[in-house]
Amino acid sequence: MVSPAMPEDLTGNWTLTEMRTRGGAAIVTPTSVISLRFDGDGTLSGYDECNNYFAPVTLTGRTIPDGSGITVGSVGSTKKYCATLADQEQQYLNILGKTSAYAIDATRLTLTTTTRDVLIFRR
Repeated sequence: MVSPAMPEDLTGNWTLTEMRTRGGAAIVTPTSVISLRFDGDGTLSGYDECNNYFAPVTLTGRTIPDGSGITVGSVGSTKKYCATLADQEQQYLNILGKTSAYAIDATRLTLTTTTRDVLIFRR
C-alpha cells in the first residue's frame, strides 16, 4: 500500500507546547524547546535540545476519531545523554513513536496515540 502524499499543512516546522500523558489526564509543559519537522518524503525529524531524532512516517488515508490516520515508524536518535532532559526526552519519544492520528487547526498540530496520550505543537 502506498502512503498518501504528505499534506502541505503538515509539512514544515513545529514546536512542542504541551504533552498530555496517562490518557490525556496529566499535562506536561516541556522544559526545553522540542522541534519537529515533517518532510514531504515521508519522514520526520527534530531536535530536543539534547539529541536529534528521526523516523519514517506513513499516512493511512483513513479518518479516525482523533483526526487523520498516521503511523510513525521506529524512532531513532543520536545518543548524547543530558541528565536534566533525559526523562522528558524519553517520554516525548515514546509518545511520538505511538502516534496514530494527527489533526491540524490553523497553526496547531495535535498528535494522538491509541492510548489517548497527546502531543501539541504550534508553528
